[in-house]
Amino acid sequence: MMHEIDVTTDSNDWTADGLKVIKLKFISDQSEINSDGPLYPIEYAYQQFGDGEAICGYRDLSIVLCFTEATMFPHIILNHRGTCTNGDVPVDDVPALLNEHLVYDQRECLTNRNLFEAELESQASFQPPGTEVSTFMRHSDPDKGYALFRIEGELSEKAKCLVERCQSILFFFIEGVKYTDSDDPKFIYYILYETYHKPGTTGRQYRIMAYLSLYKYYSHPDKWRLRGAHTFVFPQFRSGGVCSKLLHAVNLDVKNIANIYDVTLETPAPELVLARDYATTLEVISMPEFAKAKIMEPVTKEKKELLRTTWKMYNKQAVRVIDILQYAVARSQSKEAVDNFKTKLATRIRKPFERQDKDYRRMLQGLDPSDMATVTSNNADGLDADVVEKLVGYAIEDYTKTLARLNQHSREFQNWLA
Repeated sequence: MMHEIDVTTDSNDWTADGLKVIKLKFISDQSEINSDGPLYPIEYAYQQFGDGEAICGYRDLSIVLCFTEATMFPHIILNHRGTCTNGDVPVDDVPALLNEHLVYDQRECLTNRNLFEAELESQASFQPPGTEVSTFMRHSDPDKGYALFRIEGELSEKAKCLVERCQSILFFFIEGVKYTDSDDPKFIYYILYETYHKPGTTGRQYRIMAYLSLYKYYSHPDKWRLRGAHTFVFPQFRSGGVCSKLLHAVNLDVKNIANIYDVTLETPAPELVLARDYATTLEVISMPEFAKAKIMEPVTKEKKELLRTTWKMYNKQAVRVIDILQYAVARSQSKEAVDNFKTKLATRIRKPFERQDKDYRRMLQGLDPSDMATVTSNNADGLDADVVEKLVGYAIEDYTKTLARLNQHSREFQNWLA
């Protein structure tokens, strides 16, 4: 039972670290609300509780945010041993602060147990909005499966609220995240579900595994370039390569959309870069034009265009994947082959910064005189050799991680490299 204690003590006794006391829980029925099920820590709380991510006014505070696993309705379980009543430390209204970043249809059940239980019960008849698309994904459990739904265009109210409820979780895991404009028809949303059968219910049951959104941000004469807005795997599914599987499933769908030119990611997190590398490498080796016997050949415009038209692959990612495969072959050959590969990589990294390069000249044309003087003085002879070496090292580190995963988990890659 929660109660108030009137004491005078150090304010630190009444201040809790939001990252330590807030845990998330994803549940399917009422019996799990107070059960000992898995709890997942969060990574950010500054948008709700300020830059210090501190929650004030409670002693021995713990917060569990339960979410309906198919529909993402929340309910708070807040426990503590008392609140500060002497006025020294203000008592944060935790539900109110959380509500500021929740969707309108989430707010009531955050503190209303009856409403939350009703949402739990309604999960049994939940049907995902959107169009189900093929994933070709197989679950390790024969009683479970996967379902991927695409939501796009003018969203229904049901679809709009579901998308926004998925995004509400992102505030705890992605720095600087914002809600997308769900009224903007240029967004394409994908939600990946795990499916299962539950005794006493009919049809498939769903639990959300991952969410991804893309935006049609640039138009070629008759095609759109897609840019990734959000990519998120829910914490209870962060194993088994779910992110790579999601990216590949989305690529399989996007490649068949005629008015999409290619797909890019804007400043992706390192984990997302590696997941994309894994997925796109397997896509490339599925094509005979990129067989092991041909992979060391020069990367031509024709090859990059082939990957764009086949997989809607952005040029820079196409080059990166071919790099990964060339590095894999070089490692299997000799130290000299590896050294030659690194030299080629260094040359390509250095090239845009050389004075004679047209991209470098174009960059200078956009600078004012003072900025131009700074750039030209700092890059008089191109990038410093130490900088180039570091950049090569970073790339090799990423390529090595991707190859290790491929060697461990992909029979297709093992056969390609053999």
